[in-house]
Amino acid sequence: MYELVIYDDDAASAADIAAKVEALPCAGQLRVHTATTAEQLNRLASKGMQAHIFIADVLTPEDQPGGIDFVKDGTHPLLTPRTQVIYASGHLETAPEVYDTNHVYFLLKPVSTEKLQKALDLAFEALSSATNAPIKLKFGRGFTLVYPTSIKYIESNLRKLTVHTVQEDLQTYAKLEEVQKQLPPYFVRCHQSYLVNLAFMENYKNEGITMLDGTIIPVSRARAKEVQDSLLHFLHVRNAH
Repeated sequence: MYELVIYDDDAASAADIAAKVEALPCAGQLRVHTATTAEQLNRLASKGMQAHIFIADVLTPEDQPGGIDFVKDGTHPLLTPRTQVIYASGHLETAPEVYDTNHVYFLLKPVSTEKLQKALDLAFEALSSATNAPIKLKFGRGFTLVYPTSIKYIESNLRKLTVHTVQEDLQTYAKLEEVQKQLPPYFVRCHQSYLVNLAFMENYKNEGITMLDGTIIPVSRARAKEVQDSLLHFLHVRNAH
């Protein structure tokens, strides 16, 4: 399941875009959230959310940072290197400003359904390509590249991570949430200490997730709904192909 965050200081505009997204065929792949202030974005981030797609008004009133400000700054926890940015603006003259930042589309308000679908298609395509990109893990003074498709699950013990791959177990020092930012959506945080690749899951029952190698990974009560939603989305996408 992809997390889509719409950031617009105009609540009516944000609601309009959200309603149009919900009416699209791809709506089943998305969880849609709206925010009209930086504080609301912070609340979403405080829940551990990371946006896969960020639809943002380029500029907002002076008392609020605009979407482009968050993208340029690059430090907001809601946005990751894999977040696909779609700008929306009612002023065509803001278009030149966005070309200094990474984004997949510029929408002119009022947003048309056709253009919105095209923008999301490009975002999905970019997200799909990103799933094959290796992640960099530090080891001492060096690092190694690990392909997400080879990772079965990641286990955290304080700041020490054990990355269980099909070839070997790798240990590094990092925060689990920071590594998750580099990984594609088929990795789900099922517990404070575990991140699981759903492609290596055999079944999911009350006692936890059973992996193909027989390992049982616990699922916390607080994350059970997220795991179920992510699993349904993963199966839907896999069966569609």
